Amino acid sequence: MARMMTQDSLFGSDSEYWTLRRMIHLLDLPPQYLIDAGRRSRLFFERMPNDWWRLKTPMDYFGTDLVHSDPTVYKFDSLEEMKTLCSETDNPAEADERRECIELLKAMLQWDDDDRITPSGILRHPFITKSYLSSNLRLLVHDV
Repeated sequence: MARMMTQDSLFGSDSEYWTLRRMIHLLDLPPQYLIDAGRRSRLFFERMPNDWWRLKTPMDYFGTDLVHSDPTVYKFDSLEEMKTLCSETDNPAEADERRECIELLKAMLQWDDDDRITPSGILRHPFITKSYLSSNLRLLVHDV
């Protein structure tokens, strides 16, 4: 869904490190307890003196083998900002659909599975049910 909206993969890369870095760029750091529980956390993260984790820098991770940096150039810094990307100012229905699609993406892209939308929740989401269309129609009829 994100690729259809942005013409780019949100997280794709040829390296686990760059993929994780892209995820953190858009979703923020994972909760500390998830990093604590990760089997490979020490490969990608460094524990700080305050007992918090931070993502290693490219130089920390790759060392002298760092050949290139991540070529990704985002047009947005958050999923919320995606709503304005290619927004349809002259087509309110398209803008509503984009908004609901991004809301669904945000619900699906949660680090913690307790916070992530369930498959049945996806099926009930306004982007899938198109329930936002009927509420917009009621607004249009009311305005006339």
